[in-house]
Amino acid sequence: MAQLMFERLYVIDTSALINLKPYPKHIRTFKEKIWDVMEGMVDDGKLLAPLSVYEEVKNGGPDVISEWCKQHKKMFIDELELMDYIEKVKVHYDEGYWNIQTNKIGPWADPWLIALSLSRPYLNPDTGKTEYPPVINDEKNTGPTKIPYVAQKLGIRSLSLFEFFEEIGL
Repeated sequence: MAQLMFERLYVIDTSALINLKPYPKHIRTFKEKIWDVMEGMVDDGKLLAPLSVYEEVKNGGPDVISEWCKQHKKMFIDELELMDYIEKVKVHYDEGYWNIQTNKIGPWADPWLIALSLSRPYLNPDTGKTEYPPVINDEKNTGPTKIPYVAQKLGIRSLSLFEFFEEIGL
């Protein structure tokens, strides 16, 4: 079996966490391995999310994902730590969409997800270039209201949940 590869840091969105629901931990198969790997990555500080992801999950009501997030709160980074990066993200969003989202009641994690990635640059040993942790989300790249579009504009890779699984060797 191939060695799991997750030396790199990853930033995960609400959409990807919610899409983990079909993989209940109590089934002893590949599904259990997903949860073991995710928990190991959180324990090692290799899987992060902005605190607003936790709030979005929590607002969805009690379920297996919100309970898992509550048990792994150390992965959630307070947005106050990301204030220096949010303006870099904002300029790539559609202005009208930004205004609607920031004025609504409730959390909006998307820009903070990208700001978190920007706050954690690393030097890629293979290329010698500065890169940012990939953002894991299950949105389509359909324009300036979506995570993949904005991430791409800032040089951040966007991975679907399944692309993430493939990248780490699951």
